[in-house]
Parts: sequence; C-alpha cells; structure tokens
Amino acid sequence: MRRAALLWTLIVLGLAALMCLAEARRPARRTPAGLFVPLDEQDPGLWDRVLVDRGEALLHRAHSYRRQGRYQLEAAIQSAHCDRARTGRVDWQALRTLHRGINYTLAAVVAIHALAALKHRFVDRDEVLAYMLPFLRKP
Repeated sequence: MRRAALLWTLIVLGLAALMCLAEARRPARRTPAGLFVPLDEQDPGLWDRVLVDRGEALLHRAHSYRRQGRYQLEAAIQSAHCDRARTGRVDWQALRTLHRGINYTLAAVVAIHALAALKHRFVDRDEVLAYMLPFLRKP
C-alpha cells in the first residue's frame, strides 16, 4: 500500500473507532434531568455494546498496520475507558501511557508547524522556541 493511502486508511480507521467508542457512552452521559454525568460515575450498563464492539474492531484493524496515529491513540483512550464495562475497573497505567503518546504526537505536529513557519520567515528562531517549549517538556 502506498504511504499516502496507508496514512489515510489509518486516519479513517482511527477516527471511526474513536467516534464509535465515544458515541457508545452517550446514553450514560446525562441524567434523566439532563445533568452531566462524569465518566467515572457513568453506568457502563447503559453504554451501547454494539458500538463498543464496532469501535474495538476498527481499532484492532488500525493496529494491524503497526503504525500509530493521533486518532488511534485517542480511540485507544476511549477503549481503555470502555473496558470498565467488562472489567469493572479503569487501567490508569494504560491511560497514562496513552496520554503520553498523544502528547508526543502533538509535540511532533507543533514542531513541524513551527519549523515551517521559521523556514518561511513568518517567525524568528526565538519565537519558535518560545512556542515549542511547553510541548517539549515531559508530561
């Protein structure tokens, strides 16, 4: 598969998985009175199991390409939360690792944008460093 086609395949699979896993929890997000219910207080029994399974299948398919992308990481975070319906607990270590992966992914994107701005002389070196510094610190 060509690199561009692979990239779009991973984006589509990751985003579709993210959407399924996030949407699966919608029935538990609000009380009957319409008040917000925090994720850790949601009743997993209200989550849409069909959407969770579909999201998991899409995430596994994306993972089979052995490349990692932002949407895959975001879907994996949703998956870790949805796994509470099966296990009764949240794997906080897995969530920390996934969130670090998101931070590194975003830091790379920020660096690319900052370097492009520097190359085209939209900003100077000091502005680029000031812009990137928060993203380069360890989470």
